[in-house]
Amino acid sequence: MDLRVTTIIPTYRRPELLGRAIRSVLAQPHPQLEVLVCDNASGDGTRDVVEKFITVDPRVRYRLREKNLGVNGNIGAGFQEVQTPYCSVLPDDDVMLPDFYPATLRGMLQHPEAVFSAGRSLLMTEAGMPVSVMPGFRTRAGYYTAPHGILSLISGHMVSHMAMNGILYRTDIARQHWPTSAEDGSPSDIEFILRLSARYPYVLCDEVILLICLHEANLAKSRIPLYQGWLEVYRKLSSGEWLEEPCRSAAERRFFVQLRNAYTKIWLRCIVQGNWGEAYILADLLEEEFGLSGWSRTLFKATQFFRKNPDSTRRMRLCRALERKDQAYGKRFLHRYAKYARFFREYET
Repeated sequence: MDLRVTTIIPTYRRPELLGRAIRSVLAQPHPQLEVLVCDNASGDGTRDVVEKFITVDPRVRYRLREKNLGVNGNIGAGFQEVQTPYCSVLPDDDVMLPDFYPATLRGMLQHPEAVFSAGRSLLMTEAGMPVSVMPGFRTRAGYYTAPHGILSLISGHMVSHMAMNGILYRTDIARQHWPTSAEDGSPSDIEFILRLSARYPYVLCDEVILLICLHEANLAKSRIPLYQGWLEVYRKLSSGEWLEEPCRSAAERRFFVQLRNAYTKIWLRCIVQGNWGEAYILADLLEEEFGLSGWSRTLFKATQFFRKNPDSTRRMRLCRALERKDQAYGKRFLHRYAKYARFFREYET
C-alpha cells in the first residue's frame, strides 16, 4: 500500500507563524512525507521563511499564487497540485501533534476502503488555554459506512463538528468533492465533510492529533456569516442533493435540532455579553428559517426586556450561572488538555 502523504499548508501574510506549522509537520515520524506550502500572493516575507526550510529539507515545496484565490480557492488549488495518494490540510497558524499521521494512517491501513481518516482536534487560545475538542466525544471513534456515517457526525453539538484540518484524505476524492464555488467565510469545511460522509466510509480515531489556534481577533468577530453559512449547508442537505430517503429525512431532522439548539445557546451568550444586535438576528432566524414563530417571539421579547433592563435580577442570575458553568468546565478541560500547550512553544524555533 502506497502510504506517501502531503501536508498542504495554505498561507497568507503570516510568516511569523508559518515556520511553527512547517516544523510541526517535519517532526512527524512518518518517513514518506512532503510539505506543500501554498502562498496566496502574500507579497511579504513568506517566501524567505519557506526557502530556509527548502535549503535543509527537500521534502518542502513552495507554490506562489499569481493572485489571491481566497482561502477556499487556495486549498482547492493545493489539492490539484498534490502528487501523493493521501493528503491533509494544515492552516499556517495551527500545529500538528506527533500522533497525526501515525493515528490516521493506522485507520487507513485497517480500512483501506475509507476515503478519510480523522482524529480529534483541540481548540486552544494563543495563551495556551484549551477551549474544546472537535468532534466532541458524543461522536465515538470507529469505522462508519455511508450513508449512515453522516448521521453520526451530526449527533453531537453543532459547533463541535469534525475539523477538516484534522483529517487525512484520499487525494483523488478530496479533489473531486472540494466545493470550489464556496465563498470565503462560509463553513465550506462542514459541507465538504458532510458530503464525503454521506457517500463514502470513513474512520474516526480517538487520539488528539491537531492544535487549532484561536486568535483573540477572530474570537471578537461577528458570527453572523457563520450563521448564514450553516443555514446554507442545511438547505443543501434538505434538498436531497447528497442523500436519498430515509437517510435524508433523518439527517435533516438532526441538523435542524443542532441548529436550533446552537442558535439558542449562542443567543444566551449574546444576552450575557450585551450583544443585543446579534441576539435580535438569532431570534429572527429561528422564525424565518425554521418556522419557530413562538420560540422566536419569546427570545425577541426577552431580548427587548434585557436590553431595557441590563441590570435586572434575571440577567444577573443568568450571567452567574453561565460563569459557574464555564469555570467548572474550564477546570476539567484544563486538567485534561493543558499538557498540549507545550507544542505551541516547542515548534516556535
